[in-house]
Amino acid sequence: MFPMTYSKAFSLWWASDQNSATEAQKDVLSLLPFFPETDGKRVASLNLVQLSGRNRAINELEIIRKDEPVERTLVMLHGYGAGLGLFYRCVSLRLYMARLTDRNFDGLSSVPGTRLYALDLLGMGNSSRPQFTVRSKDPVGKIDEAEAFFIDALEEWRKSKKIEKMTLLVSPSTFFMSSSWIRLIFCRGTHWEAT
Repeated sequence: MFPMTYSKAFSLWWASDQNSATEAQKDVLSLLPFFPETDGKRVASLNLVQLSGRNRAINELEIIRKDEPVERTLVMLHGYGAGLGLFYRCVSLRLYMARLTDRNFDGLSSVPGTRLYALDLLGMGNSSRPQFTVRSKDPVGKIDEAEAFFIDALEEWRKSKKIEKMTLLVSPSTFFMSSSWIRLIFCRGTHWEAT
């Protein structure tokens, strides 16, 4: 099947629907030693976290370590147009712990005391796709509205999870939007670490 031509890839994408995206996500995550069944140390779950408003929900992968207190929370955000499966094996950043050598869901969640969340941004991956209309006429207002569309959803998700301290790992294409979220969180007094 791989490699395939752009036209073949596009035709497969065009023919896909929400069910096929959900199944593809489960297929990728089933390669983890703790999904869908626990490995005795970690539990992974896929959740659709409902937000306020019409048709607003964030798809999340949550990985927790059983019978351990949470010492650190890692939140991972993919780039525009992608999904949380992007991070299955392609995290190539120096992370918040020097001893960390595996750079994927398996390695990141193997660190004692770590709770990991990987999120699909609103309108992407398996998150909902709510109606979005820009009402502003000026360019700065349009940017503010687009930024708020994502940030408000992420902030509502964070509050629903009662996360007060976290490490945020983002892809380069999501850095601008993520830095705006960090600025909002910082202004409200929440502790964060940028990675």
